[in-house]
Amino acid sequence: MKKQRTNLFLGLIFIALGVLALLGSLNIINFKIFFKGWWTLFIIIPCIIDMLEDRIKLSNILFLILGILLFLSSNDLIKFSLIFKFILPLFLIIIGIKFIFNLNYNSNTIIFSNKKIDLELKSNDIKVLFSNIIVNLEKLNKKEIYLDINSYFSEVILYIPKATNVVVEGSSLFSAIIDHRDNKNTDNYKCTLYLKMNSICGDVTLKEVK
Repeated sequence: MKKQRTNLFLGLIFIALGVLALLGSLNIINFKIFFKGWWTLFIIIPCIIDMLEDRIKLSNILFLILGILLFLSSNDLIKFSLIFKFILPLFLIIIGIKFIFNLNYNSNTIIFSNKKIDLELKSNDIKVLFSNIIVNLEKLNKKEIYLDINSYFSEVILYIPKATNVVVEGSSLFSAIIDHRDNKNTDNYKCTLYLKMNSICGDVTLKEVK
């Protein structure tokens, strides 16, 4: 069903562009494929697809807003300087709203803190805001581990058992996954970690349990 929605959306986009390009070629309307701000579609469309295929998340909302603002700026509807003047406060407001409405104190929620967490469940959800945390997966003797991390302006360090295959999905802004493991390319995996990461201004570092 989700794939069908994505195909429908992409199909309508291509049909609309084709019709507009045809009308432009016939001089019925003034339209060019490479219109002002066309490159912002490479930000806007993937965000919409992510919403259709997965769900509406903080990350795709922020990227969608950024893409729309850049499109408006490219067409001289707003000043480019205003984007960076208001985008950070807007990001902080949206992050705050997300925490207020999705805060679950039964999960690992860390705000303005330094903390070490020892995970023992097969599936875990961690929310981090303005914090530095160390997450230890050593006690998880499972073939499959599911870990969702929503990290904003924070640093997360994951200590992972040896011979663990890491599958990463999600989105990030000014963030990266840094893999410091020694044996990350082995073929003899004993466990698979499914890491779903949504991060803004904060890296996630992978290390091996010694």
